[in-house]
Amino acid sequence: MLGGAQTNPSVAQNKFVPNDLVEILKSAVEHHQAGQLDSAALGYERILAMDPTHGDALHLAGCVRYQQLDREAGIALVRQAIAVNPRLAVAHDNLGLMLRDRGELAEAEASHRLAVEANPGHPDPHNHLGFVLFRQQRPAEAIECYRRAIALKPDHADAHNYLGTALQAQGSLDEAVESYRRAVAAKPDFVEAYNNLALALNKLGRRAEAAESLRRAIAAQPSFGAAYVNLGNLLREQGDFDGAIDWYHKAIATEPQLVDAHTGLGFALQQRGRLADAAESYRRALELKPDHADARCNLGALLHGFDRSEEAAESYRQVLASHPDHVASHCNLGVALMARNDIAGAAECYRRAIAVIPDHAEAHWNLSLAQLVAGDFANGWPGYEWRLRTRRHVPRDFAEPVWDGGPLAGKTILLHREQGFGDTIQFVRYAPLVAGRGGRVVLEVQPQLARLAAGVAGVAEVVVAGMKLPPFDLH
Repeated sequence: MLGGAQTNPSVAQNKFVPNDLVEILKSAVEHHQAGQLDSAALGYERILAMDPTHGDALHLAGCVRYQQLDREAGIALVRQAIAVNPRLAVAHDNLGLMLRDRGELAEAEASHRLAVEANPGHPDPHNHLGFVLFRQQRPAEAIECYRRAIALKPDHADAHNYLGTALQAQGSLDEAVESYRRAVAAKPDFVEAYNNLALALNKLGRRAEAAESLRRAIAAQPSFGAAYVNLGNLLREQGDFDGAIDWYHKAIATEPQLVDAHTGLGFALQQRGRLADAAESYRRALELKPDHADARCNLGALLHGFDRSEEAAESYRQVLASHPDHVASHCNLGVALMARNDIAGAAECYRRAIAVIPDHAEAHWNLSLAQLVAGDFANGWPGYEWRLRTRRHVPRDFAEPVWDGGPLAGKTILLHREQGFGDTIQFVRYAPLVAGRGGRVVLEVQPQLARLAAGVAGVAEVVVAGMKLPPFDLH
């Protein structure tokens, strides 16, 4: 049942009468709470045949109809109950849940507010109001509602869990962890809260605790596939692709229709180099959910790797048709267009990605590459500095400052290799210009290029990557 049945025992008669409304209602509610919906519906219908304006019966009959998937009839009956008794808080609250289920969040909010007004001392309407506020991107208001619910019922597990979600959305991860812990303390088998706790702990870098929380979720409910998926995600993030693959397979064995399990498996297989298997996993995910953006985007990346750039581009366009803010698809479409020498089209894709996430380092870097290819050095070289903020860049932990391009006046400057052989060869030719600024140039290069680098004019010393560096002032 969507909400607790409200009956008024004070009107019960002392003597049992077969058609007594209170007794029929009591029996129908018992059937309803036991999940015997057909029997409950018959009881409510008997009452309404005798009293068509019986508010409780209208409300509960509506709940049954809604649970039996006759949604419109259910909502209509609950509205009738409210028309009969505008102060029936549980009817307002359940109507809000029904409207929320249909995605009518503003209308659901209005119903939950009426429930709160009719019965401010009950925690559930506050909790439900918080949920629809959060769904409308209003986390601060949602947090206030969850805290009111908890003040009324300190062990309200759902409210603690939802409070954690809202706090996490605001970046308050430590507070979120505390809320999730209170949720599972109030309800030890609350697998969703264990799962949320794990996600928050992982964001805090506390991976061992996150894994333990997921294992507790599995122990409480072995059929909870999301926990298996997130354990796989944890291992994948740590580079243990084989371990991740095992957990994704366990998730699929538990819940074969779990789309995220197939998508995660595809990603881990892709990173493991098992590309054909990865493609099959993405296709299975798309069979289950054709509009799954990540699965279709990742499948496009595989197709691009197979030199099927036209098919890859079409995959990205399909994602963007339904998910116009999917940044990875904008970036990947740009890469596919670059492969076809459509430099202007690629640059536009990267700009669209940046419009969604202004500090997206990969998009900025890719845009700079397109600009450099097009000869736009004025914008391309400054943009190229975004590479230092990408995940693929491994920062060097030097205490010495980065050279700002000014006069060196005899200082020693380290020019160190950063990417592959081609980039080292391409840029080592500028070492004489650095020396011309008055600096003593030390070059750090890959072992295979040490001999070549030693012949570059203006280079005072060559160091093989991995060896101890001499003292230097700038890099």
